[in-house]
Amino acid sequence: MKQRGRKSSAALSVARIVGLPQRPEPPSELSPEEAECWRVTVNGLKPGWFDPTTFPLLRAYCCTVANAGFIAARLRELKPGDKGFSALLSLHARLSKQMALLAVRLRITPSSRSARGDPRDHRAGSGPRPWETG
Repeated sequence: MKQRGRKSSAALSVARIVGLPQRPEPPSELSPEEAECWRVTVNGLKPGWFDPTTFPLLRAYCCTVANAGFIAARLRELKPGDKGFSALLSLHARLSKQMALLAVRLRITPSSRSARGDPRDHRAGSGPRPWETG
């Protein structure tokens, strides 16, 4: 007979062990900023969204995000007439374009997910609520 009401945390933790997809941890070679980007990106989507075949793209995305953040911080310290400002601005524009391209390839932008109706859709938290599942 099926248990009525909410399931206990112990009962729910058994399901995780049985084989539900997990969120991958960031690789050890990533910088702290890149690892934080990895965690935010992975936690923003359903478990199992990323598999080992997408890890190189995700690593490149996180590296690009971290570098763009570093360049943006440097740009805030400079004024438009300062030496090197235009070169940094150009680099930041290229990094932003690369970041957007990688995000679309990873299908982590809302428009790149919903346009095709991906069955793995979408963000963490979408789908049935825990109390609605049988």
